[in-house]
Amino acid sequence: MAVSLKKSLENALKHYERVIFLYQPSKELCTELRTILKKEKKGILLLTATEIPDFPCDQRKLQEDECKSLMELYFTYSFSNHFIFLTDQNEFPWPSILNFAKAGLATRGEILEALMR
Repeated sequence: MAVSLKKSLENALKHYERVIFLYQPSKELCTELRTILKKEKKGILLLTATEIPDFPCDQRKLQEDECKSLMELYFTYSFSNHFIFLTDQNEFPWPSILNFAKAGLATRGEILEALMR
């Protein structure tokens, strides 16, 4: 893992109240997250492989190798609610908070709003 990526994440976690790593999101997830973020007053940084227009927060575009490194690094910082990993993809071996929406226990909007608190 590139030391500069880890240092960059550490600096972002110090500077922003939330750092959201959005990996291969669906259009629906982007729309819902955009709506939630418009209401937020917190400093939020969005990390993603594709720049998403009209997001009401700071963004940093990542290369694919950086995305893979961040997925590994996620488990280092997942103990805090400052670094949030979101994806619609089912290819990962770990559970996702969005599984609550898939199971019908909460709406995706409710989950996203809870993550911002």
